[in-house]
Amino acid sequence: MAVREKLEDHRRKWDRDEYERLAAERIQEELEAQEKAKQKPPPVKRELLKQRDYRVDLESKLGKSVVITKNTPSSQTGGYYCNVCDCVVKDSINFLDHINGKKHQRNLGMSMRVERSSLDQVKKRFDINKKKLEEKKKDYDIEQRMKELREEEEKLKEYRKEKRKEKKRKLDEGSDPLSKHESELASIMGFSGSKVSRDTLYECVASVLKHSADKKRKFLETVEIQIGLKNYDPQKDKRFSGTVKYVPPDVDPLPYVGARLKHIPRPKMQVCVLGDQQHCDEAKANNVPYMDVEALKKLNKNKKLVKKLAKKYDAFLASEALIKQIPRLLGPGLNKAGKFPGLLSHQEGMMAKIDEVKATIKFQMKKVLCLSVAVGHVGMVEDELVQNVHLSINFLVSLLKKHWQNVRSLHVKSSMGPPQRLY
Repeated sequence: MAVREKLEDHRRKWDRDEYERLAAERIQEELEAQEKAKQKPPPVKRELLKQRDYRVDLESKLGKSVVITKNTPSSQTGGYYCNVCDCVVKDSINFLDHINGKKHQRNLGMSMRVERSSLDQVKKRFDINKKKLEEKKKDYDIEQRMKELREEEEKLKEYRKEKRKEKKRKLDEGSDPLSKHESELASIMGFSGSKVSRDTLYECVASVLKHSADKKRKFLETVEIQIGLKNYDPQKDKRFSGTVKYVPPDVDPLPYVGARLKHIPRPKMQVCVLGDQQHCDEAKANNVPYMDVEALKKLNKNKKLVKKLAKKYDAFLASEALIKQIPRLLGPGLNKAGKFPGLLSHQEGMMAKIDEVKATIKFQMKKVLCLSVAVGHVGMVEDELVQNVHLSINFLVSLLKKHWQNVRSLHVKSSMGPPQRLY
């Protein structure tokens, strides 16, 4: 009978109670797993941050070449290798940032917290430092050191004294210097005396003055020096530029750095003052050519008028308030002509500034290896002209890269006279 029932009911039978129990167990396991996941793991106990007890090697690989291939281990590649984190850092700054960083310290088993020092530890540290200072004082005897310093200073003074005596003896025997000021200036500029002798210089200057007196001209002839250079490439070498300024006789020359002319070489030079009302009044009182803002505005940036103005005067001076307005009022005409105004402030005297402009001479290297600069006129006394020539030559030589090795020839001549060879 049972067999017949089995044959009649061919469907599979499931134990519902059993599967409900299994499902309930699975759900319970999932809930427990979720609860465990929500629970935070216990914090890792790390040591407090400690002082590094070894020296960081940053210089052992400097200046060395390393061949790197595909098989080269990372510890031997270029850069700084950290064996704790197994990484390579390219430069020293980033390497220091890495080994002081949080990731590296965690891999070492340390946190970023520093141990709080107790009062006893601070006192102990003070005692250690005090002992170190006492030991240092014992090693360093201040009296002995002062004695050594005094001895060194005395030796240096003696050496300088001997050098001065030797230099003075050479100057007395030779014929290079013209005066005390020129010799001091030559030493300041970094070359030992001029190669143009005193006799040659006086002889050439006397010849220039004699020729000018024999054949008197209707104008005041200018005396200039002509310089030929050698071993100098204007395309490659740096082009020099230097200015020799005039120092009045009643002014202390010590504050002036560089060369200084003792006598004005171009007394008839025309200087125009572009000034405010105060400077215009002062220029009018001293019979100096001047122009105010209104006169400049009348030119209306006319190129021909500005060019005519630039040709009329040799140099220009402008007031502090007006000099910034020059490009707006006149355009680039004065600058193109190489006569952009110099600054004239209210603190300095106008006539003294004009004398300075008249006496300022400029050496400027251009595309050719020859220079010509006016250093005086034939109306000057022989000694005055000699001093100006000598000072100008020394200043020019100081501007050259190899000093006298760059000088091919030196000539002095008047405007209409023959050249006289100095060197």
